[in-house]
Amino acid sequence: MLADVDRRSGLRVTCVLLLTVVSALGSACSADVPSSDPSVGGTRTNDATAASPDASETAECAPPQVCGGPMPPGSYVSTSIGPTVEFEVGEDWSGGGDLAGEGFFLLDRSQRAPAAMTVTVFPGEVFSDPCSVGPTEPVGAGAADAAEWVTSLDFLDADASASVMVGGREAVQVDVTVTIGDACADPVVYLWPLPVSQEFHLNEGEQARFIFVDAGTRTLAYSIAAFPDADWSGFLNRATAVLETMTVAD
Repeated sequence: MLADVDRRSGLRVTCVLLLTVVSALGSACSADVPSSDPSVGGTRTNDATAASPDASETAECAPPQVCGGPMPPGSYVSTSIGPTVEFEVGEDWSGGGDLAGEGFFLLDRSQRAPAAMTVTVFPGEVFSDPCSVGPTEPVGAGAADAAEWVTSLDFLDADASASVMVGGREAVQVDVTVTIGDACADPVVYLWPLPVSQEFHLNEGEQARFIFVDAGTRTLAYSIAAFPDADWSGFLNRATAVLETMTVAD
């Protein structure tokens, strides 16, 4: 499912994603769209979804299975992060696949620009150089550790962390905007390694909300992220509504 996509060709691949996944295109695929990484809030599996020429022909998911296609409104179940995750979606959502050992992501098809909600496990280690996928270093595996590290990154304009409740569990929430500028060769900040997609990243200009949750021996990382042309407020409301239905088994 992985795609070796040139991160400098973001305009082309992002337009493919919009044409095949997002229902309201507007003018987002014009030449005025800045070049950026093709995935959103991200993994390289998002890149594969964006680049797939057959995405518009993908069959609908059959609840409760999360798949790589349109998701009819209903209840869904994923075991990709280990414990069972149950949640509900309304209209205009697509699944980005269910990767065993890594997690899953959901695409908001009502947006005119890429917007996705991702559920993974925070590994407790991060890339030493956020400009590249390379050596990693430990930062602590807990939710508080993850949030503290995110707020310390120069490439992320982060609000102060806040305590919230998710699925009956205490969590730590951090809102960020990506501000890489010319600091990296590519307009991408690489955050932490993943077992299947290799890395989790954000793109220049993206807005994101991270919510870190301690769940037994794991720390779950929920991300809600969108490109600048998306309706951030509207997407955040829709993603939060999904998150409020989400439960994780002990």
